[in-house]
Amino acid sequence: MGTFGLFFYGPYQHYWYRALEGYFPLKTAAHFLTKVTLNQVLLAPVVLVVVFSWNLALQGQAKEIPAKIRRDFVPSLMNGWKFWVPAASINFWVVPLAHQVLYMSCCGVLWTAYLSYSSNVSASLKLKGA
Repeated sequence: MGTFGLFFYGPYQHYWYRALEGYFPLKTAAHFLTKVTLNQVLLAPVVLVVVFSWNLALQGQAKEIPAKIRRDFVPSLMNGWKFWVPAASINFWVVPLAHQVLYMSCCGVLWTAYLSYSSNVSASLKLKGA
Protein backbone atom coordinates (compact mmCIF):
# COMPACT_ATOMS: atom_id res chain seq x y z
CA MET A 1 0.00 0.00 0.00
CA GLY A 2 3.04 2.26 0.20
CA THR A 3 2.96 2.58 -3.57
CA PHE A 4 -0.68 3.70 -3.33
CA GLY A 5 0.27 6.60 -1.06
CA LEU A 6 3.36 7.53 -3.03
CA PHE A 7 1.93 7.34 -6.54
CA PHE A 8 -1.75 8.15 -6.06
CA TYR A 9 -2.97 9.39 -2.70
CA GLY A 10 -0.21 11.87 -1.89
CA PRO A 11 -0.22 13.65 -5.27
CA TYR A 12 -4.02 13.51 -5.47
CA GLN A 13 -4.34 15.11 -2.03
CA HIS A 14 -1.85 17.82 -2.92
CA TYR A 15 -3.95 19.06 -5.84
CA TRP A 16 -7.29 18.37 -4.12
CA TYR A 17 -6.54 20.47 -1.03
CA ARG A 18 -5.07 23.29 -3.08
CA ALA A 19 -8.22 23.32 -5.24
CA LEU A 20 -10.49 23.36 -2.20
CA GLU A 21 -8.48 26.19 -0.67
CA GLY A 22 -8.65 28.09 -3.97
CA TYR A 23 -12.43 27.79 -4.27
CA PHE A 24 -13.19 28.11 -0.54
CA PRO A 25 -10.43 30.29 0.95
CA LEU A 26 -12.33 31.90 3.80
CA LYS A 27 -12.16 30.68 7.39
CA THR A 28 -15.95 30.69 7.70
CA ALA A 29 -18.37 27.99 8.78
CA ALA A 30 -19.82 27.82 5.26
CA HIS A 31 -16.44 27.27 3.58
CA PHE A 32 -15.36 24.84 6.29
CA LEU A 33 -18.54 22.75 5.96
CA THR A 34 -18.30 22.82 2.17
CA LYS A 35 -14.72 21.51 2.26
CA VAL A 36 -15.60 18.72 4.68
CA THR A 37 -18.69 17.77 2.66
CA LEU A 38 -16.89 17.77 -0.70
CA ASN A 39 -14.07 15.77 0.83
CA GLN A 40 -16.56 13.07 1.84
CA VAL A 41 -18.89 12.98 -1.18
CA LEU A 42 -16.31 13.48 -3.95
CA LEU A 43 -12.87 12.46 -2.69
CA ALA A 44 -13.80 9.55 -0.42
CA PRO A 45 -15.64 7.42 -3.01
CA VAL A 46 -12.82 7.82 -5.54
CA VAL A 47 -10.13 6.92 -3.02
CA LEU A 48 -12.11 3.97 -1.69
CA VAL A 49 -12.59 2.44 -5.15
CA VAL A 50 -8.92 2.99 -5.96
CA VAL A 51 -7.82 1.38 -2.66
CA PHE A 52 -9.97 -1.68 -3.30
CA SER A 53 -8.74 -1.93 -6.90
CA TRP A 54 -5.10 -1.31 -6.04
CA ASN A 55 -5.10 -3.90 -3.25
CA LEU A 56 -6.76 -6.62 -5.30
CA ALA A 57 -4.68 -5.90 -8.41
CA LEU A 58 -1.46 -6.20 -6.39
CA GLN A 59 -2.72 -9.53 -5.05
CA GLY A 60 -3.37 -10.77 -8.59
CA GLN A 61 -7.14 -10.75 -8.01
CA ALA A 62 -8.21 -7.96 -10.34
CA LYS A 63 -11.24 -9.95 -11.49
CA GLU A 64 -12.61 -9.66 -7.91
CA ILE A 65 -12.72 -5.85 -8.02
CA PRO A 66 -16.37 -5.43 -9.14
CA ALA A 67 -17.63 -7.90 -6.50
CA LYS A 68 -15.50 -6.22 -3.81
CA ILE A 69 -16.93 -2.82 -4.69
CA ARG A 70 -20.51 -4.10 -4.72
CA ARG A 71 -20.07 -5.91 -1.41
CA ASP A 72 -17.88 -3.54 0.60
CA PHE A 73 -18.17 -0.04 -0.87
CA VAL A 74 -21.17 1.23 1.13
CA PRO A 75 -20.17 -0.28 4.50
CA SER A 76 -16.59 0.96 4.09
CA LEU A 77 -17.76 4.42 3.03
CA MET A 78 -20.07 4.69 6.04
CA ASN A 79 -17.33 3.48 8.39
CA GLY A 80 -15.00 5.89 6.65
CA TRP A 81 -17.26 8.81 7.45
CA LYS A 82 -16.94 7.95 11.14
CA PHE A 83 -13.19 8.35 10.81
CA TRP A 84 -12.73 10.88 8.00
CA VAL A 85 -15.30 13.50 8.96
CA PRO A 86 -13.52 14.24 12.27
CA ALA A 87 -10.10 13.93 10.59
CA ALA A 88 -11.11 16.28 7.76
CA SER A 89 -12.69 18.68 10.22
CA ILE A 90 -9.40 19.00 12.10
CA ASN A 91 -7.57 19.25 8.79
CA PHE A 92 -9.63 22.11 7.38
CA TRP A 93 -10.09 24.06 10.59
CA VAL A 94 -6.71 23.69 12.33
CA VAL A 95 -4.01 22.45 9.95
CA PRO A 96 -2.34 24.99 7.65
CA LEU A 97 -2.56 24.19 3.92
CA ALA A 98 1.18 23.50 3.75
CA HIS A 99 0.77 20.62 6.24
CA GLN A 100 -2.62 19.22 5.20
CA VAL A 101 -1.24 16.50 2.96
CA LEU A 102 1.12 15.34 5.72
CA TYR A 103 -1.65 15.33 8.34
CA MET A 104 -4.16 13.53 6.11
CA SER A 105 -1.47 11.08 4.95
CA CYS A 106 -0.83 10.16 8.57
CA CYS A 107 -4.57 9.67 9.00
CA GLY A 108 -4.51 7.67 5.78
CA VAL A 109 -2.03 5.20 7.25
CA LEU A 110 -4.56 4.40 9.97
CA TRP A 111 -7.45 4.22 7.51
CA THR A 112 -5.51 2.00 5.10
CA ALA A 113 -4.70 -0.34 7.95
CA TYR A 114 -8.43 -0.56 8.67
CA LEU A 115 -9.22 -1.27 5.00
CA SER A 116 -6.53 -3.94 4.80
CA TYR A 117 -7.81 -5.52 7.99
CA SER A 118 -11.43 -5.47 6.82
CA SER A 119 -10.39 -6.91 3.45
CA ASN A 120 -8.56 -9.78 5.11
CA VAL A 121 -11.36 -10.45 7.60
CA SER A 122 -13.88 -10.61 4.74
CA ALA A 123 -11.62 -12.98 2.81
CA SER A 124 -11.00 -15.26 5.80
CA LEU A 125 -14.70 -15.38 6.69
CA LYS A 126 -15.46 -16.26 3.07
CA LEU A 127 -12.90 -19.10 3.17
CA LYS A 128 -14.28 -20.46 6.44
CA GLY A 129 -17.79 -20.47 5.02
CA ALA A 130 -16.71 -22.35 1.90
